[in-house]
Amino acid sequence: MSGTNTLPLLLARNASHWPRRPAWRHKRLGVWETETWATFARRCHDIAVGLAANGFGRGERLAVLGDNRPALYASMLAAQSLGGVGVPLDPDADSSRLAAILEDARVSIVVADTADQADRLATLMHARRSPPRIFCVDAGGFNRSEQWETRRLDALVDARHDSTGAASEAAPHDLALLVYPAALQSRPLSLSHAQLITAAEVISAADPVRSTDDALCYLPMSSYEDALYSLTLGLLGGFACNCPEAPDSVLRDLREIGPTILFLPTAACNALAQVVSAKAEAVTGFKRRSFTFFQRLALEAEACREQGRAVPLGLAFGCRIGELVAYAPVRDQLGLSRVRWVHTDGSLPTDTARLLRALGVALRPAQVRATVPEPAPETIETLHA
Repeated sequence: MSGTNTLPLLLARNASHWPRRPAWRHKRLGVWETETWATFARRCHDIAVGLAANGFGRGERLAVLGDNRPALYASMLAAQSLGGVGVPLDPDADSSRLAAILEDARVSIVVADTADQADRLATLMHARRSPPRIFCVDAGGFNRSEQWETRRLDALVDARHDSTGAASEAAPHDLALLVYPAALQSRPLSLSHAQLITAAEVISAADPVRSTDDALCYLPMSSYEDALYSLTLGLLGGFACNCPEAPDSVLRDLREIGPTILFLPTAACNALAQVVSAKAEAVTGFKRRSFTFFQRLALEAEACREQGRAVPLGLAFGCRIGELVAYAPVRDQLGLSRVRWVHTDGSLPTDTARLLRALGVALRPAQVRATVPEPAPETIETLHA
């Protein structure tokens, strides 16, 4: 499939096969808003028409800045449908880093999530000879900026554009994304459509994904893991990607969504382990003694499995009871009651991995590291030329 497909073609397939199934959800003001595949594909088409009307074409770069939002993913897919390249930016990066990336990638259009981010970019790019055009997804809020009302993403796709569409011009081996690592001196990952889809196929072959799955899109959009597990794997599998309301609401939103597949880096796994410990400390009396007892049984059983030994019958029976009274309720509190598999990176501490596995979390070593391509030897200037 990777040899003939592109990300926009996968989007078109999903809109045709599952037009009414959820594609993206975004929590806004405490309410989950849902976009179906048909609606999301239409949004991407409209943005592509607006981009084309504003002179965006093949080989050009569109950057996005903000937290995980369906509109930002749609903007990158729209650019790719015109043969362009997406450049996801880290909203937590300092201003000098953002300016360096925008200059290095030769970005022509930037889509910012909020008016604050758009103002920040406008200040950074003010002195540039040919600054990129900046559009804003949401110009509202307490710090409403009137100047962005005419430069909103919705204004880009308004009824004035009489073009009938923008067919996908991308080829499988065309550049799809430029992903800049956090390290200042690191070269960007130059990812083609074929590379991304092949990597997603490797994951799906090891741990199948379903169109009925739910994933939580909380990793920075500027990370390779988000590009793979949220954007590409979501398009390949046709499942719903769920964007939290804010970075500090991830744990609460994780419980509300109850994802069925998940990628957790080491920091997230450690945070979940700390939540388990904190909840165990918070309860008292019989509940605390009961959890401590069954946790000890689970850790003993997991140690047997790690050593390749059979779990003794009595210990296995105790763990069965523990599943009913301790492990399942804890997974539900964490938001992992429905999860089929959780991929982790290779630096996960042994104690954390053992605890989560003991509680019944299906941890898997991520295939993501094996599929990370080496940075292309060409410079950005060479690719642009």
